[in-house]
Amino acid sequence: MKVIIPARGGSKRIPKKNTKLLDGVPILSHVVRELRQIPEVDEIVITTDDDDIALLANTLGLSVPFVRSSSLSTDTAGTLEVIQDAIYRLMYSEKDLVLVVYPTSIFFRHEDVRDAVALCMDGKRLVFAATAYGHPYQRGFHIENSQPRFIDRAALTARTQDLEKLYHDAGQFYLTTAGHWAARKAILAEEDVVAKVLPRVSIDIDNESDWLLAEAVHKCLM
Repeated sequence: MKVIIPARGGSKRIPKKNTKLLDGVPILSHVVRELRQIPEVDEIVITTDDDDIALLANTLGLSVPFVRSSSLSTDTAGTLEVIQDAIYRLMYSEKDLVLVVYPTSIFFRHEDVRDAVALCMDGKRLVFAATAYGHPYQRGFHIENSQPRFIDRAALTARTQDLEKLYHDAGQFYLTTAGHWAARKAILAEEDVVAKVLPRVSIDIDNESDWLLAEAVHKCLM
């Protein structure tokens, strides 16, 4: 199984996010440590435009076979296009399993990926990590003129355990074959397969508040 980690250098909300230290160790190191516990992994590649990220990747023994183009390193560049570019450059076989992991997926568990591999045996669908929302979405509301406009009024009097759970992309990992990656039109689709993961391992690190939460959770888990 091949692993591609998309790690550009232009993070604005958390500068140099992909090389930032968590508990004295670059966050990328946490991800790589977990990946190396997956026996099926035989290559870990970084696609980046950043010299510091490339240097760190080389220090960790990862492959940095090319420099990502500037057009695929902007705020608007999509993950799918970045992965398709990498697969094309790396000339993977259509049947190669390709796991995509974000460099900020510091809490992902190798056990979850092993489960995803079992779900991806036909190689015709993508398996991705998802987790449940922490609060019932049915009780959500819009705000108009400082007043709530509830999505579902009936949910306000229902028991929490009686409300249907809603899930979201955990932003951790995505797994399918190189051939299927190359043919995809969107990162997610309804024919994909969901691999459920625990909410505590799916912290999306987008801003400084997220980073502080990640630090607190990491300390609790150590």
